[in-house]
Amino acid sequence: IKVGVKWYPILKMDWIPGAPLDRYIEDHLNVPATLEALADQWVSLCKSLRQADLAHGDLQHGNILVTDQSQLKLIDYDGVYIPAVIGLPQNEIGHRHYQHPSRTSDEGVSASNFRNVDNFPAQVIGLSLYALSIDSTLWEKTGAGVENLLFRDVDYNDPAGSKTLNLLRNHADARIRIIAQRIDEAIAARNFLDVSPFERLAPRRGSG
Repeated sequence: IKVGVKWYPILKMDWIPGAPLDRYIEDHLNVPATLEALADQWVSLCKSLRQADLAHGDLQHGNILVTDQSQLKLIDYDGVYIPAVIGLPQNEIGHRHYQHPSRTSDEGVSASNFRNVDNFPAQVIGLSLYALSIDSTLWEKTGAGVENLLFRDVDYNDPAGSKTLNLLRNHADARIRIIAQRIDEAIAARNFLDVSPFERLAPRRGSG
């Protein structure tokens, strides 16, 4: 787009109708099977991104829509990483409630590890979905839905003192305790690029 005498790059995308992820979750807390199906779909979406050789750069509730057909759609690719942009300045470091504490810039991102940029937020989102599909009361107990799902930046900066993490660590359901262990491991990573890719980490419903 040209403003005055200067040209600026833009990204034109199709309009996608849907509800932001946080609102959709809140509207379906009483339908655990729907939340679990969404979590399973999230696993597939994360794998698809990696297979497509790109990283979104800002995975968070506001950039994830759920359509009327309950399909996940990503929007706002202005911080996307693809091989062609590695090394160029990045103005996007992601939403604070979804990013590892070490992600303060794109320093260290290379052609060999850029796919790992999304790993921490992918775990935050996926593990939240699985946890809520098991125990929907966690939404209210953790004060979720205020620019976050279950977790916040304060949890990552002080995991030992986190009320939310301690709630999950001491939960009666073993599957929730496993989820707490997984997010603890992700937080403990030295660098956001060292966080493991998200995969199916929580047991299926009925196996706890």
